[in-house]
Formats: sequence, structure tokens, C-alpha cells
Amino acid sequence: MNIQERLSRLSPAKRAMFERRARGEASAPFQVGLIPQQEHATYLLSIEQEQIWFIHQLNPESFFLHISTAYSLVGQLNVEALEAAVNEIIDRHENLRTVFTEVEGQPMAVVLPSLRLRLTPVEIGGAPGPEREARMHQAITGEIHRTFDLSTGPLIRPVLLRLSEEEHALLVIIHHIATDRLSLDIFWHEVITLYDAFSKGEPSPLPPLPIQYGDFALWQRERFQSETMAEHLAYWKEKLTDAPTLSLATDYPRPPVPIYPGARERWTIPPDQWESFTALGLAESATRFTMFLALFSVLIYRYAGEEDLLIGSPVNNRDRVEVQGLIGYFLNTLGLRVDLSGEPTFRELLARTRKVVLEAIAHQDLSISRVLPELKVRRDGNAPLYQVGFVYTNNVADPAAQALSLNISGLKIFYDSTPMVDMAFNAFDAAVGGAIAIDYNTSLFTQATVRRMIGHFGVLLEGALADPDRRISALPMLGEDERARLLSGLNDTARDYPRARLLHHDFEARAASDPDTVALLFEGERVTYGELDARAGRVARRLRALGVGAEALVGVCLERSPGM
Repeated sequence: MNIQERLSRLSPAKRAMFERRARGEASAPFQVGLIPQQEHATYLLSIEQEQIWFIHQLNPESFFLHISTAYSLVGQLNVEALEAAVNEIIDRHENLRTVFTEVEGQPMAVVLPSLRLRLTPVEIGGAPGPEREARMHQAITGEIHRTFDLSTGPLIRPVLLRLSEEEHALLVIIHHIATDRLSLDIFWHEVITLYDAFSKGEPSPLPPLPIQYGDFALWQRERFQSETMAEHLAYWKEKLTDAPTLSLATDYPRPPVPIYPGARERWTIPPDQWESFTALGLAESATRFTMFLALFSVLIYRYAGEEDLLIGSPVNNRDRVEVQGLIGYFLNTLGLRVDLSGEPTFRELLARTRKVVLEAIAHQDLSISRVLPELKVRRDGNAPLYQVGFVYTNNVADPAAQALSLNISGLKIFYDSTPMVDMAFNAFDAAVGGAIAIDYNTSLFTQATVRRMIGHFGVLLEGALADPDRRISALPMLGEDERARLLSGLNDTARDYPRARLLHHDFEARAASDPDTVALLFEGERVTYGELDARAGRVARRLRALGVGAEALVGVCLERSPGM
């Protein structure tokens, strides 16, 4: 069904609003209830939603598409006001009461006319301490892992945990098809605003939303038919054709069916390095996004030895004012192809990376999801095209400030990391400093490996800031402790050994003591120590018979085999 047919099925008021948006005109304010309640509004999914829908179909029982946060709330809590605030947000944002079905092979979104959720406190109990924390963590993990049914909904699950009369934790889980991380910030901002008003008996102070997510989805698909999108498509096809596959070594074999259990490791950049980091960026006309991307690229290059890297980086596709306050999935992933060939210095790499970033931003209106069909990339649940992601977050707010406006203190955020790639590098940029974190797939990597990578990043950062004109292959990566352990610790292999004893004497002793132990494996063939000693003896006797003695040279010409 094309866009015009879809438009013809909308109510006159909604169709007129969409057409004004398609022409770039200001939209009329959207009022809840504008869509006739006797029928559910339906629309084609956005391009990004369609990709999430496809991934969900491959593994509907998985929880890796669940986006979640939880806040601990300390103080007298008005549960009725909090429940009313959550339901008011669901009323405001159609996307939170939307379900998804399939019509003749085409996924469709269906907006439910209403949806009311209850916030019945779940009792955690127990005295304060590790045991109660463990109970709360278990309850949160269980809720996060509970699956959603896209066809019936709801796709938002708020859970209120009661620890005591004045201690609660509010957990909110939303399926990724209905939200992104920035939308969660909008959700919590509205919760705080509405709770403050409802607990005082006041009406909602939030202004009506100008549009809904369905309007954006329709407008986006119409926009993709323009000549501008054709130019964007040509650019991305050129950039992403023959994209490299990153061969980053993993600790565990890759599962036959992709799974995404996740964890996160974080590191705060020291203040003196943050100042130098900022100064170098200003001197090189490089944004912090570009600086972080270049450093992470060097880290991957040093680990994998790859000079052509394709890194996926999500950007918030909210360039229009109408969508600034909407809860929905607006993320658009850019494919950043970084060239590290030719032994560049870090300063030279910054210039290359800046060019890559500027070009990608100029063409950010078109997502990788839209380009995949043109590239004929097989979609099998693994991240298409790229295996490593880069996420940059600036202007990180202090959550305690939000807690005060809610008249609740002691805010704490619980993070459940489920990266949809092998590894995602995160950079955080706040007024007081910077930090990094690595989200990693625990079915592929161990915590020790990721912690070691973060340590190497810190050394690379220090080296690049100290000498940006040093070649990236020569930048230091080992800390003093690790260098000493490798050179002096693990390399300390000196052992007492009889000087008159030769290597083949040890082998013969082993063959005598363990003749049935396997000494050699080759293409399914097994040779024990006893058999190998016997074969070697036959070769030795044959050479002696041919006149070979001490200090004689014997040429060996054999394929790799047990005979060799």
C-alpha cells in the first residue's frame, strides 16, 4: 500500500495535519482524542521501527530489545499521583499504546484508543543491606527479562518496588520499537512534572503535543521519495559497498544463534587529561565526538590490526521541532568508515576522522536500515555491516537536580546493558568532565578483557595528548604494571636445567613414562609419544646406515604432516 492510499484512510483532520507537515508548514496542536475512538488508527512503521520489528521476529523471546531504567525514590511517595502521571504520559504519547501486527507480510502499527496501567507496589522487604539489594536486583532483572508481545501489548511496563515505607524503586521497561534512550529522558522529565502537579491536586501543566509518532512515520516515508533522499542513498551506497568485516578476537566462540546478554564497564577521565583533551580538540578544530571516535578507532586498530573500520554510531533524528518532545524510536545509525592506513599520526587521523564525521552528518537523514536493501545485505539477526558501535552523549545532566524537583532524594539509576553489536564504545561529555564506558556482549567477551581494553584506552589517551604527532602504531598502550608483568613476570622463564641433558633425552623419558599419551594431532590423526619415539628411531637408524654422523647436515623436504 503506497503513501497516498494510506493517507486516504486517515480522518480528514489528521490527513490535513500530515499534508501541512509534508509541505513544511507549521502543524496544528494535536489534541488527545482527535482520532475517532470507534476505530483504531493504523500506519506503516517508520524505517527504523521496521528494522526493530524484523529483529524481534527472529528471536521474540529475547530481552535484548528492552530499554530500561530504574530510579530509587526516597521519601513519602504518593503512589496514586505517580500512577496517574504514568498513565497521563501514555495518554499523551500514542506510541506507548501502540501494538504491531502483520498485514499481507507488511508490519503495521495499530494505536489503541486507551490504555490504563496499575502501579501496584511489589514488596521487597528485608532489612537494609546486601540481602535487600540482592532481592531488589533480582526483581529488576526478572522484570527486564520478561518478554513483550508486540501484537497485544502493552509495550511499556512500569514496576514499583517497595523497600520500606519511605523507600521505593520505580522501574520502567519499554520495547525498543516504541522508544530510544533520549525518549526515556523525556519520559522521566514528564513523570517528574506531572507527579509534582498531581500530588498537589493540580491539572497537567504539559502543553499538547503538536504531532504523534504516526505522523512522523508517514512523513518520513513520503520524504524518502524525494530527490534529496536519492542523493543521500547514492552517498551511502558508495560508502558502505564492500564494507569490511571486523575480526576482533573474542573470548568465547560466537553462538550459532545471536544472543545479546550485556554488561558495562566504565572509566572516568582524570581532570588534567580532560583539560588537555579539550585543548587539543580546539586546536585541531575537532569536536569531542570526533576526538573520542578517533581514539576508539586507534584502540580497535591496535587490537584487530584492521586499517579500514566501519563503526555504527546512532544519532538522534530529531531535527524538526515537532518531534523534540515525542517519545518514540527516532535513532538513526550512521556508518562511519574510518581510514587508518598509511601509518598516520594521531593529528593526521583527527583530520581524516573529522572529514568522515562531517560527511556522515550531511547525509544523516537516511539511515543504514534504508540502505540495507540496496546493498543486498543478508539480515540474520547479527548487526548488519558493522560489529562495533560508538555512542556519544553530551550535556550529561545531574540526576540529583531532577530528584529535588520531585521532592524525592537519593536518586540512583540502574543500567541494564544489552548491546545489539559485539561491543559498543560510549563517551560521556559533561560540564565537569568526561568518561567512557564499554557495553559488551557477555556471550563473546569476559569482564577481564573489557577492563584491560579500558586500561589500554587510558594509556592511548595519555600518549596521544602528550604527542599527537606520534604515529598511531607507535602510541603506548601498556601501563607500567602490565608492561612489567609481561616483560619481567610472564617472561621470567629461567629454570635450573642439567647442562649435559639434551632435548631429545627429555622426549625419550616422556615416551618411556607415558607411551600412550597423545603427542601429536594432525587432521584427525593421533600419534602417541611411544609411536612418535619409535618412528623417530627408525629415521635415525636409516640415516646412520647412510653414513650420517655428528655435525653432518641433512636437508628435509616435507609438507606439514606427522612425517615432518
